[in-house]
Amino acid sequence: MDIPSSRLYEDLADAFRGELLIDPVALAVYACDASPYEQTPFVVAVPRDRDDVQTLLRYASEHHLPVIPRGAGTNPHGGAIGAGIVVDTSRFLTGIGPIEDGTIRVEAGVTLDRLNRHVWPQGWMFGPDPMTAATTTLGGMIAMNSTGARASAVGETRDHVSSLEMVLADGRFAVVRDSERSRASDPLADDLPAALITEAERLLWNPAVGEAIRNDIVTEWQIRWPRVFAGSAGTLGLFTAATLRLQPIPAARGAVLFAFLSLEAALQAVPSLVSARVAACDLFDRRLICLARESHSPWVELFPADAEAALLVEWFADSAVERTDRLNEILAAVMRSGTSPEVCHVVLDNHEADDLWTMPASLLGMLSRLPGTTRPLTILPAITVPLDRMETVVVQVQRVLQQHGVSVALHAHAATGRLHFHPLAAPPHGESLAVWSAVKQEISAVLQEHDAARGMPWDPRSLVGLLPAMKRVFDPHGVMNPSRISAALTVESDLAFRHVPQPADLQPLLLNWSVPQEALATAERCNGCGACRTQTPSTRMCPFFRAEHDELMAPRSKANALRQSDKLPADVECWETSSGQRLLDSCFNCKQCLMECPSGVDIPRLMTEMKAQYVATHGLSRANWYLTRIPDWMPWLRYGGFVFRPVLQRAWFRWLVEKLTSITRHRRFPPWRTKPFLHTAPRAWRTPPASFDDRVVVYFVDHVANWHEQEIALAAGRVLEHHGFRVHVPADQVRSGMELVTCGDIERARVLAEKNISVLGEFARAGCRIVCTEPSAAVCLKWEYPRLTDHPDAALIASMVEDIGGFLSRLADTQRFRTDFKTRAVRAAYHQPCHLRILEREAPLQRLCSLIPGVETPKIEAGCSGMAGAFGWAKENYEQSIALGKPVEQAWESVPATVALSECSSCRQQLEHLTHRRTQHPLVLLAEAYGLMPVSMSSS
Repeated sequence: MDIPSSRLYEDLADAFRGELLIDPVALAVYACDASPYEQTPFVVAVPRDRDDVQTLLRYASEHHLPVIPRGAGTNPHGGAIGAGIVVDTSRFLTGIGPIEDGTIRVEAGVTLDRLNRHVWPQGWMFGPDPMTAATTTLGGMIAMNSTGARASAVGETRDHVSSLEMVLADGRFAVVRDSERSRASDPLADDLPAALITEAERLLWNPAVGEAIRNDIVTEWQIRWPRVFAGSAGTLGLFTAATLRLQPIPAARGAVLFAFLSLEAALQAVPSLVSARVAACDLFDRRLICLARESHSPWVELFPADAEAALLVEWFADSAVERTDRLNEILAAVMRSGTSPEVCHVVLDNHEADDLWTMPASLLGMLSRLPGTTRPLTILPAITVPLDRMETVVVQVQRVLQQHGVSVALHAHAATGRLHFHPLAAPPHGESLAVWSAVKQEISAVLQEHDAARGMPWDPRSLVGLLPAMKRVFDPHGVMNPSRISAALTVESDLAFRHVPQPADLQPLLLNWSVPQEALATAERCNGCGACRTQTPSTRMCPFFRAEHDELMAPRSKANALRQSDKLPADVECWETSSGQRLLDSCFNCKQCLMECPSGVDIPRLMTEMKAQYVATHGLSRANWYLTRIPDWMPWLRYGGFVFRPVLQRAWFRWLVEKLTSITRHRRFPPWRTKPFLHTAPRAWRTPPASFDDRVVVYFVDHVANWHEQEIALAAGRVLEHHGFRVHVPADQVRSGMELVTCGDIERARVLAEKNISVLGEFARAGCRIVCTEPSAAVCLKWEYPRLTDHPDAALIASMVEDIGGFLSRLADTQRFRTDFKTRAVRAAYHQPCHLRILEREAPLQRLCSLIPGVETPKIEAGCSGMAGAFGWAKENYEQSIALGKPVEQAWESVPATVALSECSSCRQQLEHLTHRRTQHPLVLLAEAYGLMPVSMSSS
């Protein structure tokens, strides 16, 4: 590379319509993928369309710049990183065409999960199913020829590629088709250049090429070109789209889980199961089983205590009757193997089978939660072994690792002999690098002895001459992913292991970390698996990424940026760059990534620290400055309420406020009371209890219930009293300060935290439960206060805090919840706030409201509302806030209800703004049904 990145940016600025990222934060983010390696790229290109890709590759070819294609960056062996131009196809190349004759055209950035969600309603599916299906892109699957657990039944990715659209190394566009598809029916006409076809055919017909390869990709009539390129790991061209063959969804599926007393017994049972025509057969060793038993996962009770290995088996059938018959065949086959397994669990339902098959990916993700510095290292490639040699290879590979003092977890797609060894060790550095080099060499010798392939269906020794020769034909200048001749040829890597910074290299930390290393350890725990890039509707993982599909907004990018912050240039204010700002602004502390991350990485805490560092240097934005101070001004604003309230509804006045404060004019300010609830609450609630026992409940009010919606506070106290509790509302409490934590104003948040700790500490020490009606307040007291201060009462208070819905729900679990409700004709859709999900995985108040006669509370399952407290009020965030909440608005339209229930005040504001319908805290609905408060609304 003989030109600076700024020169490339200038040269392509007019011709390239996508994004070109050259600032150090973006380069740090794209230096990593799901592997333990890192390599800083020269520049990151995010093309908008095929024309952008052609422009980029012409330029790269002219200047001999390496090009590294990147989809979701979920390759565990460094396939998406390199010292060149990293091309991210996942953000904009996401088009899906119609289904035609069982085929569908998709662009390279479409995820497998999204494709299948698109075609499932029409009775189709795309068969190959790698464990990263929720995030992996079709372009990446084709490049790596992905398989998955069901490969024995549905084949590999290349088996389903009808045509491939790609840009060659010199920038020419080409389409390659499978010989079985008529060219006349294909609207694309840009075939491979004739000269390339001639030279490639000469290579493929060379006698030195193995017969297995030739029979696989050459028919009697012509070369099946998609099979040549599938699995080329981005070394022969950059895929932009493909036409894929779909297959009908099986009418019936079943699954059974077997447990074995030894790993050898499980491996010995595999051939018998394969002979019974199972669709999938996944193996778990003892370490993964123990992980399932020790976790809080739904599989904790599945495995017996003495299980040393397990096989999860699935089969397809054409009917429910055949499904049962096939189960009996499979049980008979495994018993004939003489291994005497225990049948742990049988599933004869398609949806239940789907749920059970989430177990492999979840257990492997949990490996990263191991204590200390131990991590699952994806240093060894997947190994494909003949079934009759699988037991021998497993034993010998395990012996090699044991001799070097390395523990290992084994997971296998056993039906196809595909083994995944996950060494458990500290990330390699220093002297341990030599150990890993020796391990790789010894394992290579084992694989050669047993004709095992590394990641490809062919004998790798047959490819040694062919693939480099094909590379010279299609990429004479060697610009396409030059460090990856093939994913199959070697287990060695020219990439460096991930950088490990030293605590002394970082700025002094502002949160209450136990030791400086804790922040770094948190960042290092992120293995880059890419689960935070999911777009699956059943999850909420990062609303920012779901809306933008931008890698800079993915939670793993935050960990990478912090981990590499000591490498960033000292003379550059990194967080002032566009990428730095995008990264900082793409988190509002909803904590859904923490909840759903397989490795349990606390990205929100890292982001709070990073924002605090930024605010300490640069201060708050204008909008955040005003928005976080308005609560402090409420005692003064109340005196002018009769003047301000009418004026605030005027468009011209809101326009003026926006100009002065950057608070958006598009939202209407909520009304406020002339006196706070802390001054008007019943005297009995404000009077400290004379004695403490388990019937005293302390209510933390927080800002909205104190100043704006006091009916929530009244409902809380009256419902608690209705259940026989004595309510105390400490008059000296102040707001939680969650909005200050979220925007990074840690010093002011710490002042509020210390004040509330001084007020609540005595009650926590006396064993009183502290309940909140605002989920963000409960999260702040429970999660943030111990991080803001090392006060000894902070952790104690956190242990006593809970959301009022959870508190009442536990009464219901012990038959102490009162159901003396009056009938209400209410049809109210329910939205669960993000902060409530982190406290209570279910929605307790929705469940309790459904006990009211006449009440229906269908749940809106559409992710985050996008408001997040002060975030949605800032002018610069308004459009993004609306975009984040769009799925909730669309889901609302499909629900026959006119009232929205939600515990979160911000969510209620957003729902009213988006849908123009009334909202209510579900606790108020409960109080009304008990007859404790007058009825405010109804809906039939």
